[in-house]
Amino acid sequence: MLVTAYAIIIYLIAKDLDEFRENEAKWFLITFISMTIGPFFLASFNPFIYMGQGSPTIWHNVTLLAVKPFALLSVFFTIKFFLTNRSSYFILALIITILSIFAKPSYIIVFLPSLVVYMLLKRYFDKRQLQFVLVVIFLSVSALAYQFLNQFGDKGESKIIIDFLGVWSLYTPNVAVSILLALGLPMLITLFNYRSIKENEYIKFTWLLVFFSLILFACFAEEGYFYRHANFSWSLMITLSLIYIFTIIEYFKQYTAMPFIVRYSLLAIILYQVYVGWYYLIGIFNGVAYGSRIDTFPLF
Repeated sequence: MLVTAYAIIIYLIAKDLDEFRENEAKWFLITFISMTIGPFFLASFNPFIYMGQGSPTIWHNVTLLAVKPFALLSVFFTIKFFLTNRSSYFILALIITILSIFAKPSYIIVFLPSLVVYMLLKRYFDKRQLQFVLVVIFLSVSALAYQFLNQFGDKGESKIIIDFLGVWSLYTPNVAVSILLALGLPMLITLFNYRSIKENEYIKFTWLLVFFSLILFACFAEEGYFYRHANFSWSLMITLSLIYIFTIIEYFKQYTAMPFIVRYSLLAIILYQVYVGWYYLIGIFNGVAYGSRIDTFPLF
């Protein structure tokens, strides 16, 4: 149900962001790619498909599947509100963002700093915009404080520590290379479509989410038994899915306007990463443990 809802939401957002709104095949293709695409995987560099570089599609974590629809709608309606200042978007963005906390708090902890920075950069100081930010922060911090006190501290099961790249380095020989493998495609789409993307508030806001999720995973960890679980990586997994969705939508919007070599080079990367994603998904269906080593990957 969660996966189906997520697919429907991607389809409808792709349709809404298409200025012509008349190409159902394109919206379906965007949905198909966004739902199955994996990272750029090099088995010779790292035998794990998603552990280390992360992936926009991960299937074994149910709370991650639960929060993704809320995270996507949260970004969509938040930007809609800032662009239009409509009350309906204010209410929808607020409700959906708060509900995301109870699915998985990994999204809100990068959403809040991104929201503040975005508001400052865009100079959104209108009364209603300030109200939105303050109400979201107040309700989110209250919910997070309750969850924190029940999970951490004297009665909790774990403690948060600062540990720069400690956990991340367990799963990759080089963190910087893993980041490039995970974010290379969205970076290239952003770079080659800069003129159109500089007007795309969804992508700009989502890059802020990615930035803070990278900082979170790089700097923090859970002490003790949960240390190797890399629970601070989930924010990155969520934001990877978001940046892939919005940049893939932009890629197909600008498809015919891009130079031939750029268009088909990016398409080749997309197809390879979809192949990786399907390889990983089929492995999950066949009972291969998540994160298990892929020593027989047929390419690279």
